[in-house]
Amino acid sequence: MRILKKDMKHGKLVVQAQNLDDLWCLSQIVRKGDVVIGKTTRKVRMGSAEEAVKKQYVLSVVVEDVEFKEQSLRLSGKTTEAMEDIPKSSHHTITTEPNDILTIIKSSWQKYQLDRIDQATQVQLSALIVVFDRELCVLAKLKSRGYEVITELKGKVRKKGYDTANIANFYKEIIAAIKDYDSRS
Repeated sequence: MRILKKDMKHGKLVVQAQNLDDLWCLSQIVRKGDVVIGKTTRKVRMGSAEEAVKKQYVLSVVVEDVEFKEQSLRLSGKTTEAMEDIPKSSHHTITTEPNDILTIIKSSWQKYQLDRIDQATQVQLSALIVVFDRELCVLAKLKSRGYEVITELKGKVRKKGYDTANIANFYKEIIAAIKDYDSRS
């Protein structure tokens, strides 16, 4: 996570979430009653046309609900100001994804919230977890809050008590998968 602006005198913090861990961190910090400002898209009908046009806005919302989904953070609430197509106090949701910029305004920030933000700004080391037995291998990426399974490999290994010739070397497949992940990351 990157802190772009910090104004604690006015309770304002502008951050850029760089990955899903950062979004999860923000889901634990943003509470009901906080004001968030972010980019959002809304369908707007132009005149009497039946076709709706998608327009992008920067909205300010008083948070009523915080929901962390698989790929995004959804902040729902009422708008704080009127815009050309959006009335004041209308319900809207700001969906934040990795690399989006979000402004959070609180009446007072708690020390643990600021500590959690500072911790999220630290460079996180990445690690690959490889767990395997005779015929199954799981590769997972270690995250600050748990892990994410990357792939599962099932090897064609020799069964106990059966003599099968020309079975592929499962360990070579595991090594190839690790090298492939390493080259992509």
